[in-house]
Amino acid sequence: MKKMKSSIVAKSFVGALALFLLFWAVVPYVLFFYAALSAAFGVCLAATIRYGRDAFISFRNGRAGADFLVVAIFAIVSIVLCLISYWFAIRAFPDQFGWLSRSAVSVGVPWFLAWAMSLALIAPDVGADATEAKTGIWRSIALFIGGALAGFVIAISFGADGIVEMSKASTPIRLVNRAICKSSEPIWVSSNRIYHTLDSPYRVSLTPKWCFANEQDAISAGYRKFKAVKALNRPDK
Repeated sequence: MKKMKSSIVAKSFVGALALFLLFWAVVPYVLFFYAALSAAFGVCLAATIRYGRDAFISFRNGRAGADFLVVAIFAIVSIVLCLISYWFAIRAFPDQFGWLSRSAVSVGVPWFLAWAMSLALIAPDVGADATEAKTGIWRSIALFIGGALAGFVIAISFGADGIVEMSKASTPIRLVNRAICKSSEPIWVSSNRIYHTLDSPYRVSLTPKWCFANEQDAISAGYRKFKAVKALNRPDK
């Protein structure tokens, strides 16, 4: 505990947590959301530039644990940077970049993130004593397989209904989400069966499961309109 009190990392976490709670209490949700996203983008960009040269050297050498870790850090922050950029693009220009949600990009992001995390997972075992390294690597592989199986079961159990939903307002089969709701379908329905119009303050945090051209279509399908809570500037839950 005494060492914890002198840890700069621990103090930085406490400071970040305190600021988060303060901003969450006083800053409007939308503003705080974009501020947090912008901060993450800026840090990821800086880290990508900072680790670029070291990551290239480590990637070329690629035999020591430090090489694995440096490449892993660079890859993770680069992927997160791409992910935020991807989100900005489809949020700002859904008609132009909506096709990305069904492209190789959507699959490539988690795929290469898994690769980068696997490097970080086995980095401590690379270069260690042969027996100890072998045990650590097999332990990491077992944890990876267990985590992958758990993620697959969760995805199948809870995500199947929302993966390939058909829009009730259009005939083509397509993934219905924020990225490819057409501009002619401004009515977004959340998973709790509430629809949101263009003036809804909750749309920024909403990932729609269904899209409609007008309110009447949404009402006919059995959905109800959102209710704005003036006292709270928080997303509908």
